[in-house]
Amino acid sequence: MKKKCSGCEKNKELSEFPKNKNYKDGYKGQCKKCTNDYQKEYQKEYRKTHSYQKEYYEKWYKDTGK
Repeated sequence: MKKKCSGCEKNKELSEFPKNKNYKDGYKGQCKKCTNDYQKEYQKEYRKTHSYQKEYYEKWYKDTGK
């Protein structure tokens, strides 16, 4: 059985999709490759934001003496 990936828009076998019982057919809408690619990009952006926040709060704690 095949399913269309919402990320790359290709028809792929169900074995190429991660399982997710919250979806009607039991598989996530994006294939494993698209899901991994998305997670890698998300983590890059999160690290940038998180490091900025960490620096900001470290400076704030030093300045306020808490």
